[in-house]
Amino acid sequence: ESTMAGLYRNYRELYVASQVLDQNKTFSTFGVVAVKAKIVSSIHAACLANRLTVTAVTYSSNALISGAALINPKLRNASYLMMDIKGVYTRFTFVVKGKQCDLPRINSAAAQHLCWDVDNELRDLGMRLKIPAGELFGDATLRVERTEQPGALSDRYALNASATPLWNGCELSIRMKQLPPAELIDKCYIRRLRGKSGHGVGGKFKDGLMVAKITSLGSYEVAIDTVPPVVKPVNEKNWRKSGHLSFYISDSETGISSYKGYIDGEFKLFKFSSKNARLTCDLRAEGVPHGTHRLRLSVTDGAGNETIVEKVFTY
Repeated sequence: ESTMAGLYRNYRELYVASQVLDQNKTFSTFGVVAVKAKIVSSIHAACLANRLTVTAVTYSSNALISGAALINPKLRNASYLMMDIKGVYTRFTFVVKGKQCDLPRINSAAAQHLCWDVDNELRDLGMRLKIPAGELFGDATLRVERTEQPGALSDRYALNASATPLWNGCELSIRMKQLPPAELIDKCYIRRLRGKSGHGVGGKFKDGLMVAKITSLGSYEVAIDTVPPVVKPVNEKNWRKSGHLSFYISDSETGISSYKGYIDGEFKLFKFSSKNARLTCDLRAEGVPHGTHRLRLSVTDGAGNETIVEKVFTY
């Protein structure tokens, strides 16, 4: 990429497809095809307008030629002149062979073409999605499916059938069909669904909408978290001998937001390990003397629900 950027001043405007052609212990040989991204966007838009579905792209030049031949049959046996900005060119004659077949129709009301290099904004019934330019890894066709959920805080929105990653994230807003009591509004959040389970991505209430930053496209809905985190002592019988206080902490909805530990009223450092969800305090490192002490540990989730554990232990 550094070499290409040095050779071509407009490298950032190009859509580049690369393939490893040969490789040994010392060198790797790449085949690189580059085309202006605006041309690729135009081809995708033309395919969508003519109900052509692009399922896979291996080399960008092959996709462009095949797409042009499908749109205009007169180009099937045409001669093409390929030239780069350095003036190096090669002439090819492409013969496209195949049988005429019916292509699946795309419901334009349920699909929208997204260009990676421009701002995209989609509004549906009760949902708004803002994707800034450069967030998509390439052009994409977005399909939105809305599932009504009577009695729920919001409808469920499936943005594409599978997860589509984003560079940094985008803003998703979902309208709430009914509001909980005022004291519970801050416990509402946007939940990402994966199969039968899900996890929170956060969110703030604004003008009847829950607004959150998401890092991939998928299925989302508004939920409420009123369940405090789970906090359980681990190997409590060994605390005295090991000199370590250990707790298992978890929260299946909005996740753990913060935790604080106090021994005899003084703040002590607890360290969290994401590998086993353990919260641990090294009594020796924290200068806790031998004897009987009183522990107060508070754990808070992303919705502000708090679990407080108070114990008397001997060290």
